[in-house]
Amino acid sequence: PLVWSKVSISSDECKNDRCSFKNECFYNVAKRAAYGADIVITNYHMLFAHLSVKEQTGEDLILPAFDNLVLDEAHEAPDIARDFFGFSLSQYSLQRPIRWLKSVKRKADALALEKASKKFFKKVKGVRNAKSYNIRLRSQKWDEGVSEQLLKCIDSMAKIASKYVASDVYSTEQRNDAMEARRLLHKFGERVEEATLLSNSNFVYWVEFGKSGNPIVKGKPIVVSSLINKAVFEPTRCVVMTSATLTTGRNFEFIRREAGVPPAPATVELTVDSPFNYGEQSLLVVPNAMPGPKDPGFPAATADAMAYVIGACGGRTLCLFTSIKNMRSAYEQIAVRATELPYTMLMQGGGRSRADIYKEFQEDETSCLFRSEEHTSELQSHSFISYAVF
Repeated sequence: PLVWSKVSISSDECKNDRCSFKNECFYNVAKRAAYGADIVITNYHMLFAHLSVKEQTGEDLILPAFDNLVLDEAHEAPDIARDFFGFSLSQYSLQRPIRWLKSVKRKADALALEKASKKFFKKVKGVRNAKSYNIRLRSQKWDEGVSEQLLKCIDSMAKIASKYVASDVYSTEQRNDAMEARRLLHKFGERVEEATLLSNSNFVYWVEFGKSGNPIVKGKPIVVSSLINKAVFEPTRCVVMTSATLTTGRNFEFIRREAGVPPAPATVELTVDSPFNYGEQSLLVVPNAMPGPKDPGFPAATADAMAYVIGACGGRTLCLFTSIKNMRSAYEQIAVRATELPYTMLMQGGGRSRADIYKEFQEDETSCLFRSEEHTSELQSHSFISYAVF
């Protein structure tokens, strides 16, 4: 992580046109290629990262400007938008300004900022571990004033950066570095103040722990309809939203409300029935008397129920799990039943590549695949396939 932090940056930290390496940057090379394309295919994370940055800067800095937009699996868009119109605060968020202070021989100031940051996040950790903490931050000034020292320190460091920006003594690159440090400090300070005061009534604020065990303060908008409407529908000539699950009760009212879709006549709705005859071509099997997921007998009962489905279908089963542990347990218990179930049993992972496993699953019509993810569209080449979901 330490090495990676020195050779990588986040979208918040990128200097864009102020960077002296902008022409050689691999990302910018790829971006220039995209700018010359007539059609750009991307995912929602890249799209909403682009829209979030554009909201802050008014510029198309990640993706090229577009007139027409097609949103596939559009039911996922609002929830992903919440992530990108929200924010995360951790001690790492201040590493760039701290490194800048050290680079300009302001080590005492860098240590002061580091100390204030550590004190604040120590308080954050204590709040999260307290018995009174329940799911989210609920009261204003939950930090009991600890953030005030950090905010004063941030303000002082931003003033130092401003002096470097305004001075003719320093090179353009040095002034750009100072400008970037100042921007990150201001942004961090604004978010700390918002999170401690719970100032945005449309946001929910909470604390979670990262992989390293360090606390992270997070904020996420509850309702994103106005944000999506402003970022997507208002500036775009044509937006097409498509998904097999866009309707609720055979109408679009829910997705309209979630995604801020403009009312008629600006929007045309079309519901297309599936060509698949679910009534005659599908069967839902629900095992009786299954123990609860926390019951010690659950893994064995899961394997027995799944073995029944596999046997009834002559193999040809994609077994989906929400738990990798239960997936492995079921696989181990079923794979040894070769006499009862004479089919090839495949499992996600285990040292084999995903492409290799998929290839065998597609070529062997009676094979069964155990996996813990739900992305199954690339697997549906069997003439018949059953799904067992646990």
